[in-house]
Amino acid sequence: MKTFLRTIALSAALVLGLRGGGGQGDLSDGVPGGSTSADVEATKSLLYKALETATSSYVCVNRIVSVDQQVVAGMHYTFHVLACPVSSKQEMVESCATAHCSSEAAVSYSIDVIEKRWKDEVELQSITKEAAVHEVSVGGWKEGSVTDATSDFYAAVQSESSYANANIPRICAIELISVNQQVVSGMNYQFHVNGCAVPTAAEANAACVCEDSAVHAYTIAIYAQSWTHTYKVTSVTENPPVLGGWTRRSIQETDKARFVQAMDADTNNPLHVCPLEFVSLESQVVAGTNYRYHVNACPVEEMTSSGARPLVAHGCPACTSAIARKYEVTIYKPLDAAPSLVSIIDVARMSLGLQSHRSAHQGASDLGLLAVLVSGVVVVSLLLVHKMRRSQYEKLKNMQVAD
Repeated sequence: MKTFLRTIALSAALVLGLRGGGGQGDLSDGVPGGSTSADVEATKSLLYKALETATSSYVCVNRIVSVDQQVVAGMHYTFHVLACPVSSKQEMVESCATAHCSSEAAVSYSIDVIEKRWKDEVELQSITKEAAVHEVSVGGWKEGSVTDATSDFYAAVQSESSYANANIPRICAIELISVNQQVVSGMNYQFHVNGCAVPTAAEANAACVCEDSAVHAYTIAIYAQSWTHTYKVTSVTENPPVLGGWTRRSIQETDKARFVQAMDADTNNPLHVCPLEFVSLESQVVAGTNYRYHVNACPVEEMTSSGARPLVAHGCPACTSAIARKYEVTIYKPLDAAPSLVSIIDVARMSLGLQSHRSAHQGASDLGLLAVLVSGVVVVSLLLVHKMRRSQYEKLKNMQVAD
């Protein structure tokens, strides 16, 4: 009976999605599950309505290149645009390009939007720099935004009714690392998380904690149809993590907050940077965790009249794509202490063989290594001198014996 009712609901949604065109492009060829081209001007308003709901990734659109549409339970649009990263939602309006995104600075992004006409809603699914999208040919899987998918994750894992059977482990996820997603009649997800097994779904909530020794890596498969409040945890697979190796992960708001906290608390580095865009992030499990950020950022070197450095937490309104540079920033987070800044490397200077600003700790390490090398050279030199003198002495002694 439930399957029958779900089929009726899906059919009704598809009919609503196909009714009347409404100026959103010709859908006569719109087969459910297949993609067709849509009219840029007719769908532009949907893009900007969706961008108003963005919570983490912000871009200023210079130009909409093309639009793909796909009939699902609603309509899925993929906008292929030329855009620039910006620091706030206020800079994402339709007229933003004049001040924030010239044609020369714009790069390719894809923006995924779901329109639910029967509810008069537009939902922003993801904003992805197209060069960083990792497509999987079978099933239309692609890398998604952890921030955008988090609500679906917890709606599924903390409800007992979401689990297909009692044999599927309930996992307390202390870290959502990355997510792959596939648009179907809702959304299929594969979440890659670090966490631990717990007895009940209620204990798999966002505030749950794990003992360090109990943490493992898991892949959790979820089906979500948020507008009908349908959530299913279909499988949980344990993938033991490799300690000591660097792991690529999606950037969440907590990662950005850690970056700002460490940057503003640091007093050792002569250079701080204010991020315009977080490009990528890697983590390494040690006695704590190392985080390696790749950012497009601007330097913050000037002191205020009071002698204090401007805080990164206050933002960087003067930083634009035209002047931002690529930096690699490493931050260390102990298990029981605040994060600290380890190093800042100017990637462009590094590629030319020039080392950028580094921490006092690293500088001391380099000096220590240099001292060891110099000591080694001195010891070898003394041995050579001793050997030469001994050789000359033995040669003279042999000559005297011969006489």
